Amino acid sequence: MAAPLRKQKESSSPEPLFKAANDNKKLERDAANDDLEKDTQELEKRFGTIPDTIRKLGTGPRLNIFKGNVKLLDDFRIRFRHELHEYGEKPKIAVLKPERHAEVQFAFKNAEVVGLAETRAEANMMESLGVPTMKFNPETQIMKERVDIMFAFYDEDARATWKFVKNIAPGGLLVCRGKMASELLQNSSDFKAMGTLDKSGGTPDVEKSRREDYWKHRVDSDAKFKAASEKLPSGGDMVTYDEAIEALRSAHRPTGEKSNHVLENYKALLEDAMADAGSAVNSEDGTITYKSAEMEKPKKFKINLPFGDVDDSVIFILKKRKMGID
Repeated sequence: MAAPLRKQKESSSPEPLFKAANDNKKLERDAANDDLEKDTQELEKRFGTIPDTIRKLGTGPRLNIFKGNVKLLDDFRIRFRHELHEYGEKPKIAVLKPERHAEVQFAFKNAEVVGLAETRAEANMMESLGVPTMKFNPETQIMKERVDIMFAFYDEDARATWKFVKNIAPGGLLVCRGKMASELLQNSSDFKAMGTLDKSGGTPDVEKSRREDYWKHRVDSDAKFKAASEKLPSGGDMVTYDEAIEALRSAHRPTGEKSNHVLENYKALLEDAMADAGSAVNSEDGTITYKSAEMEKPKKFKINLPFGDVDDSVIFILKKRKMGID
């Protein structure tokens, strides 16, 4: 009699493992979609309904960027409402190399916003989604009509050529990265700083100051003060190391040259001037007129210090002077 066949050990199949992995992925996708819908609802509750064409641009991981930028731009629109009022009900706005971003169009629904794309294909793609865009390079081309606001913070490599500057109307705003801002403010007198937009900490932060004393972006030592002064144009808005020494002498204060305290002493002078009720700030040329008890007559002191190591992730708001390059 033949021996009974032994029961074969069942081989472990990989299918249940793959099925479990697929189920996990599905759960992750469903959770991500739920989060996406929650973010969208929160955004619409605060800022209004998102147009379908723009909603398409905010799918997937882009929504988080979209949401953060919209909040930042909305804060900018509120903080700078007086400046924006100068441009009328429908300001002309250009957005340099926005790629698939449409936050500016959403935040400024009533404005004439146009995207400036690098290629015709990009322009056609955005146009097909209902977002006004054209192939145009403001660094090398002159626009038919100057814009009231130029948003250039999407482009990390943007250059402020003379044509770029000319495309912004006198009195218009330029919203750009730190590198471009520092170059414009230090190498010419065409613009003045109005504030910053910063979301590096995760929470949108809009700073506005008519005194333009953004010292956290400025030089922080005498050595850097000296080095930056060598690059400044003569007669510019920013105070040089030598001008600071002369100003301290005229105010009958210690210069601090030997102890490397020129910068510290000059900032102390400015602080006293700003705290004095009799001082007069001139935001157009970035100066403050001040007279202490030790001084024979009032004198003008430059408020703006040279830039130090500027964080390019910080976005600056500059205003083009009406007597700039026109």
